[in-house]
Amino acid sequence: MVTFHDLPTDLQDIIMLFAYKTQNAIVQANLNQILLIKRTQMPRFFFQHYVRDINSFCYMVSPIHEYRPHYEFRLLFNVYRIKELMYCLDFRKSNVKSMGSRLSWMEAIDLDFRSILNFGLFYKMLISSGKNIWTPTYNEQIINSGTVFV
Repeated sequence: MVTFHDLPTDLQDIIMLFAYKTQNAIVQANLNQILLIKRTQMPRFFFQHYVRDINSFCYMVSPIHEYRPHYEFRLLFNVYRIKELMYCLDFRKSNVKSMGSRLSWMEAIDLDFRSILNFGLFYKMLISSGKNIWTPTYNEQIINSGTVFV
């Protein structure tokens, strides 16, 4: 049985030009980045459900959920919600500040989407530690309303 990768590169490019209006190498590089993001298994609230399409200026379902080539990976993340999470973390505690300050995380997130992945992995590590990582005001909010970032 012949697979897509067994086809000559020119034929692969023709198929990708028809499907996505771009070359196969670009789609493969893009797909590798999307798969890297998915492999990290971030919490659901880290991602936008809809993202703005660069070419048509309309909204589309996020490539995390339904693949289409997308080149601005930072737009896949709900940065405002992630920063809100950072304000709920108590960076005075040693386990929370072990990987950097709130300011250093926020600056890194504004620069590169890989920093968001690193913060997501760090957040998953904090949650799994079972220690209290929240600010006193957020702890009070959890007690009163019962909602928590998970």
